[in-house]
Amino acid sequence: MMTYKSFRLLDKLSIFLSSAWILVIVTLIAIRVNAINSHPDLILGFVFSILMMVMSLQNEEENQNIITNISLWVSEFSYTIYLTHLPFLIFILSLIIKNERWQPDTQHLGYTLIIFIITILYAKIVYFFTEKHTVKLRNYLKTILSISRKS
Repeated sequence: MMTYKSFRLLDKLSIFLSSAWILVIVTLIAIRVNAINSHPDLILGFVFSILMMVMSLQNEEENQNIITNISLWVSEFSYTIYLTHLPFLIFILSLIIKNERWQPDTQHLGYTLIIFIITILYAKIVYFFTEKHTVKLRNYLKTILSISRKS
């Protein structure tokens, strides 16, 4: 049951969350129109970290949304993404774009989204055949090594 005090806290968090989203949008627009010339990546990273911090303060019931579910799904194979994405992207991009430079238009952003999805699926497949079975392999090797030491 929500008390008045918890309702007031929820209201403050909603204001903080709305403010953080507005800050992100304003920052993105400012970077796009070149109003921020000095270290735009650093500033955008700082603004997004503020947004993530405010989002993490939300109640558990509110936090179970699509972003949380996607984060949990990606966290299963995040190390595999870290290891495999760059070589895979270099290979795919060398096949697709060769030496031309992509412009940030709708067509190329669509291609980027498709390549992003393919890269995530590739990492998930690699995870499924390797990292997912690490615990089983470790236990199997422990039993084999312990048997060979006893002999």
